[in-house]
Amino acid sequence: MPHHTTVDNLRNMAKEIGNMMEDLLLMHSSIFLWNNPHEVISVVPIDGNYAFKELTEEGRHIQAKLLEEYQKFYSILISLLRQQPKDTIKTLEKTDQQILSIIRQQFTRCRDTQEAFIQARKALDEQVNLLR
Repeated sequence: MPHHTTVDNLRNMAKEIGNMMEDLLLMHSSIFLWNNPHEVISVVPIDGNYAFKELTEEGRHIQAKLLEEYQKFYSILISLLRQQPKDTIKTLEKTDQQILSIIRQQFTRCRDTQEAFIQARKALDEQVNLLR
């Protein structure tokens, strides 16, 4: 039986998280334009002009499981990287905010769920790359 390093285990966790994100975003989520900047009365949003529609019960279950798994992954990651330079910690925190925003399905600049998935996947890959 092969021995897996902590980094191997984290890569596997990230792969599973990525699969769950793909399922949540591409199979259970949708995004709509909630604030049209071309209308006379428009709000200047900080987080974007788009919002996620409410999830179905199945979507909420996937979201809850994904959030739980991501938080486990992130807690291990932050423990391993806590002594790293400030720019590494800043990148870790920035990518965490991006991922959580998409998992929690907050307002977004993403025009569709494919774009949201790509953004979240990129941030997750960036986190794994910090382990080098």
